Amino acid sequence: MKKTDQPASLGAKMSRATLGPVGLVCLVTFSGPLAAQDYANGQQAYEQRDWTAAQRLWEAEAAAGSAEARLGLGNLYDFGLLGARDPERAFDLYLSAAEDDLPEAAFNVAVMYDSGVGAPQDLEQAAAWYSFAAIGGHGRSAYNLGQLFDNGEGVQENSALAAYWYDIASPSIPSARGALAELSPSTAAEATTELSAPQAVGAHRFTLPDGIEVRFAWQALNG
Repeated sequence: MKKTDQPASLGAKMSRATLGPVGLVCLVTFSGPLAAQDYANGQQAYEQRDWTAAQRLWEAEAAAGSAEARLGLGNLYDFGLLGARDPERAFDLYLSAAEDDLPEAAFNVAVMYDSGVGAPQDLEQAAAWYSFAAIGGHGRSAYNLGQLFDNGEGVQENSALAAYWYDIASPSIPSARGALAELSPSTAAEATTELSAPQAVGAHRFTLPDGIEVRFAWQALNG
């Protein structure tokens, strides 16, 4: 799924909110909607801005086990496309999809913890879910995680880990390249020379097609 063209409905901290909207379902403008019976799935109905049909189709897909459908439903409630916004319901849907190993959903969970919208603000949980999403290849999560390590928010401040995650994000996030350039090379080098045993950022059980997997996210502390 691609990022939405909707404006951001959730802000992380202002520095992290510049990354763009939380929702990650593609929203494309077309000249006119298809007939409801022509929609192949909820995503197609969403692309045609037929929110009611998207809800109906995604609910059926979610009932059949689709994490992507739960992510899509979360967007509908997150952006208030079915009426009043319901960030708490969106969070529950995002979390359910994230627990099925969907990096985009894990990012949304992290931003909600980061911002305190849809869930109580908890920067430690935000760091954990950014980690899970970043490990899954989500560039924006890697950038946000780099900022947390850069500023010591929710995790121990660590220039080396900030540089690591900025570098991971830099191919797709221009701001990450700038943040990486601003880090002192000597400071980052010093941070990598004396590292203690890693400390857990978070752990979670993920439901995978071939079973359950427990994953840990770690940070290393300066000695």
